[in-house]
Amino acid sequence: MSKIDAGDAGDGAVPVRSGANREAVPRFVVDGMLGRLARWLRILGFDTVYIPPLAHALAEGYGAGLHGWRGRTLLTRNTALVRRWVPANCLLIECDRWDAQVRQVIHALDLEVSWQRCLTRCVRCNDLLEEVDPAVVRGIVPDYVFAVHVRFRCCPSCRRVYWPGTHRRGMLRGMERFLGPVVS
Repeated sequence: MSKIDAGDAGDGAVPVRSGANREAVPRFVVDGMLGRLARWLRILGFDTVYIPPLAHALAEGYGAGLHGWRGRTLLTRNTALVRRWVPANCLLIECDRWDAQVRQVIHALDLEVSWQRCLTRCVRCNDLLEEVDPAVVRGIVPDYVFAVHVRFRCCPSCRRVYWPGTHRRGMLRGMERFLGPVVS
């Protein structure tokens, strides 16, 4: 039985589960029909490969047998893809709205979602973000941002810089749908 860390108060938040029998944090490959789902799984801290033309790539032999995607769960809305390729780890996404899709993935795979993992991945390329000294981003971020923020993270792959700006508040509101209220 799972232990519930944060209860569901009937507000649509998904209970956060933890348990000793959990495997490693799941990893995903998401097809092109589910771009917002891929983005939100990254925001929630899950390793999520997003391949826009996934069905075409598979049809052309790229990734035959899901080469390079072993250990990842395929998330797709493409029923033909599921029937044709029948990967061992596959979840057919049935919902149209991104927030309902995230809830479906969390519930169907009994995911452990935690605030500690959130906002740790680059939403553009999926790499883990690294803390950087503010001096490193001087001249890269706008002067105002540099003047008012002391904490910056950078993606080692695409070099995109992240800071806790106003966009973060919107992401936090979105995450509260799945995690419940932010605990300060």
